Amino acid sequence: MATITVDTNIMVFAAERKKYQELGRDALTFLGLLKIRLVKLGVESDGVIEAEYWKYVSKNWDTRTWWNNMLARRLIDRCSLSPKQKGPYPENKEHNLSEVDKLLMDVATITDTKILVSEDSDFYWDKSKTNFHPVVIQRGIKLKSLKIALEELLDI
Repeated sequence: MATITVDTNIMVFAAERKKYQELGRDALTFLGLLKIRLVKLGVESDGVIEAEYWKYVSKNWDTRTWWNNMLARRLIDRCSLSPKQKGPYPENKEHNLSEVDKLLMDVATITDTKILVSEDSDFYWDKSKTNFHPVVIQRGIKLKSLKIALEELLDI
């Protein structure tokens, strides 16, 4: 079973899909396909990412049910990160990565696919989304937009 890492913004879009319209529907479809295709969701074992996810998925019945199904099917892969598997993260005055963003990159690095699905510009070195963050490049993380990740899951 493949494991991918998903940014919290995808959870936000799915949980608040009326606000985000098409992006929200795509996010909820994507999350549903993870469950159907038996793709594991990578999180770190300390529970920081899970707590961040829960803040959003707990907001409505659909995403709460999806989360509980993922747990019941054992599709949440809690990865243990050693100190060597964390960071370092170069500073950028334009923006700094949140602790959750750093953990998402750490987890993506150790999953079998190295896929990180996000719509966030934080994983780029500039806000124009033209240059990947150096850590994405150094670690071989495959940063994918929601649209691309959804298309790839549909093709499985």
